[in-house]
Amino acid sequence: MLNPFRWKFRSLEEPCTPTGPNVNNAKPFFMDLSGNRFSISLPAPTSAKYVDQLRPHTKYNINQQSDYHSEYSRPDDPRLPILAFSWGYYGPLFTGLVAELNCVAAIISVKPRCEGFTLFRSAHLESYIESDLRHVFSNEDEINFGRARTIAPVNWAVVTANETIGVQYEEHSVPGDAGVRRSRIVTLPISEERYLELTFHYHPQAYLKDLNESNALINPAPMDALVDSIIDSIDIELSEQSKQERQQVLDQYPDEKLSEYRAPFKFTTEAQDKEWADHQKEQVRLAKIFAN
Repeated sequence: MLNPFRWKFRSLEEPCTPTGPNVNNAKPFFMDLSGNRFSISLPAPTSAKYVDQLRPHTKYNINQQSDYHSEYSRPDDPRLPILAFSWGYYGPLFTGLVAELNCVAAIISVKPRCEGFTLFRSAHLESYIESDLRHVFSNEDEINFGRARTIAPVNWAVVTANETIGVQYEEHSVPGDAGVRRSRIVTLPISEERYLELTFHYHPQAYLKDLNESNALINPAPMDALVDSIIDSIDIELSEQSKQERQQVLDQYPDEKLSEYRAPFKFTTEAQDKEWADHQKEQVRLAKIFAN
């Protein structure tokens, strides 16, 4: 049966709360990650404009390094994709698709950062995340007139998934930056040098100035609810080896805990800060000229 809410005959002009997949229709998926048992509940995918759908296998050898591939922005930390789902969100009658939510899961192989490095150590995990974010968002391609184009981490929080503990946080485009970018990332260690990464990308369909304008026009609450539900459904049972590795860390560092809050990092240098300040002054000067 054709659904008229999916027909697009007019643009979305008024704020709306879009309709997407029913969270209650999520179905569990089970994966064996070299003895680490991972399960997650997801609704059936409905849309795929931004990622190629990838249904998970039931078993992966996460120790087979040749199965991993490197990304340009993270050459030292190759990834093994295991899942990619997308869901469409629809506006009022005849406005069609107004947003898309992607969920991408992968195993990340980490190059040790120091002697005795282990992702099961809270200090090492947080240090790794910080260095990774700084590497990506301090890159010259991510700096515009001296200002970083991304704010991260935002909404940092601890995530418990049965036998392992990690964190989640968001990456936001800065107000006024061209394009709208928002992602939520979940990082869960499953061995000393491997972690499960889930990334949720939010994609509004309309051309919008920035994230604030996007959230005002397209209420992200239904997408946030689905992401929360998916994260809550994650269950990880560590392999015997991973359990032993994690227990050794807990025994050696019994009082070490993950931070409950982290403020966004500064990705720019003093010279870049000056460049941005000079750019803003020039914009004000030009605005006065054109106003006269």
